[in-house]
Amino acid sequence: MSASDSTLLKIQSKEQPLWLASAVAKVQGLADMPEGWDGHGSRPIQPTSITNMLRILNAIANADVPPPHIAPISGGALQIEWPLKNHDLEIVTRSDGSIHYLQTDNDDVENMQDGVLVASDNATLLQLLDWLIDR
Repeated sequence: MSASDSTLLKIQSKEQPLWLASAVAKVQGLADMPEGWDGHGSRPIQPTSITNMLRILNAIANADVPPPHIAPISGGALQIEWPLKNHDLEIVTRSDGSIHYLQTDNDDVENMQDGVLVASDNATLLQLLDWLIDR
């Protein structure tokens, strides 16, 4: 990851959530995964996926959300997830630059919502987080 990439994460608040630094470190560490990291020949995590994940972390830095789970996905993508007791929000930053989300509610499994986010659309991202914490 270049020095310019690390400047993407500019926290706007003096008080950042305790989980944020470790989440950023995890994303940066995943950038160094080699080809075939999953044992099935998967591509390394792609720079576009890393950049979009850091943008998401920057956008949610001031949101009152629980610590997320961040994991690599085959094909060079990353996933950030909040698996809560009765509902779940997953956001995937794909290697092609697209960002997809999935909302699930264990009490209403027929009412799953999925869609595509635009990288600069922080308003929709924050609406998804509102859905997460207001349930």
